[in-house]
Formats: sequence, C-alpha cells, structure tokens
Amino acid sequence: MVEAGIAMPIVILAAVLLIRLFTFYLEILTTSVDEHIKALENIDSYKGKSFNKYEANKDIHMIKGGLLSNDLTKHLYIKGYYINEDVLARTGKAID
Repeated sequence: MVEAGIAMPIVILAAVLLIRLFTFYLEILTTSVDEHIKALENIDSYKGKSFNKYEANKDIHMIKGGLLSNDLTKHLYIKGYYINEDVLARTGKAID
C-alpha cells in the first residue's frame, strides 16, 4: 500500500502530462492544416501577376503547469508561391 501510495501519483501525473503533450501536438497539426487550407484558397483565387508569394506566421502556446515548468511554444512559418497560369500561358511564347 505504501509503495502504491508513492508510485501512483507519479504515474497519474506522468499520464496527464502525456495527454497534455498529445493535445498540444494535435493543436499544432490542426493549425498547420487550417493555415495550409487558407494558403490554398488564397492561391486558387489569385488573379494578379505571374508569380507572387504567400507567407503567414503563427505561434502556438501550451500553458505551463503541473509537471511542466517551461512554456512550450511552436512557431509555424507557412510559405507558398502563387502562379497565375493564365498570365503565364500568354507570356509563354515570350519566355521561349
């Protein structure tokens, strides 16, 4: 009983920390997917010059507490390039 009384709180805290870390990485994944969808929507609706660039920055924070003494932060940098194929097709003969 004494060993279980000492070991069980540590096991429970470790399990809760693993669950918090899992949800943090899941939030990183969903944020990355959402930003990728936004980038694709912007790229698909682009009607400007032949080439352009899409950039976005996003910070994801995990609040510290419990066994976690440091503030975990993930910085996402999303970068994409727009290509207006209509303009590019018309200038194709000039490029050759």
